[in-house]
Amino acid sequence: MKKSMIIMVVLFMVTGLSAFDKGTLNIGGSVSFDTFKEHPDMDRRNTIVFSPQLGYFVWEDLSADLLLNFSKVYHGELEREEVDYGIGFRYFIDQIYIGAGYMEKWTGMNNIDLISGHINAKLGYLLPLSDYIFLNLSADYLKGIGDYRGDMSGNNKQEEFKFKLGIDIYLSK
Repeated sequence: MKKSMIIMVVLFMVTGLSAFDKGTLNIGGSVSFDTFKEHPDMDRRNTIVFSPQLGYFVWEDLSADLLLNFSKVYHGELEREEVDYGIGFRYFIDQIYIGAGYMEKWTGMNNIDLISGHINAKLGYLLPLSDYIFLNLSADYLKGIGDYRGDMSGNNKQEEFKFKLGIDIYLSK
């Protein structure tokens, strides 16, 4: 544990300052695949997620973001699609950022359509690969709010926590 903390501190110190100017455009995203089998007699659940990201720095170090996620889940005979869309922001301190946003999630499965609202929070770190290309390491938390809409009803108590790895490109004026 101590070694991990020391490595993280050194990485943060080595990379130096990297402020983003007003007008900088951020294009990036991540792709993930996971597979899960709860029991040997059960079908495997496979999930594919594509998360593009588009951001624009409205002030120095403050990015307004378009939030998107496209997911497809296969679990035996069940197929589920999800599309998340929303708006958010990220504030950068060197290559570390914190962010928040609001997302709507549409879920379609077995002729059922479900819409739910979520707040999202994230903490991330940009590891430079070049002057304008970065490896984006982040932890994202999603919390359901309000009631479900569509073909189901009830209180939305969904929660998700994800570690993500992606590539970001920052294009300044």
